[in-house]
Amino acid sequence: MNQTQEMTPWQTHEDALRQGRFLFQVASDGSAVFYPRVCAPGTGDTQLRWQESALQGTLYSYSELPGGSAPSIVALVDLDDGFRIMGNLSPALPIANQSVIGTRVQGHIDTAGALPRVVFAAMGAAS
Repeated sequence: MNQTQEMTPWQTHEDALRQGRFLFQVASDGSAVFYPRVCAPGTGDTQLRWQESALQGTLYSYSELPGGSAPSIVALVDLDDGFRIMGNLSPALPIANQSVIGTRVQGHIDTAGALPRVVFAAMGAAS
């Protein structure tokens, strides 16, 4: 990308993920905007600013995807920042029954793979 070309909102978000940070946008009325975009849905507000998430929230749902030596666990998490994201659950979070729904979780960015990803673990647990 040449220096006169601006990064798109998605490129800004992806660049931050590669650096181990999760950025989202905030509209001028204070509402969270995620996925990254050029204007806020509903209002068309273009005065969006970037904010870093602490990646803390509540487990809304999850699904085990079988395969390989260990199943992958995909989760939907309601972040305290005001929006829901999809990520992975740490295998350390026991999911023997539905009682884990509603668990407070803490996320981190795993940059070890080809693409960065958000991984959640129960608050206070090692992820």
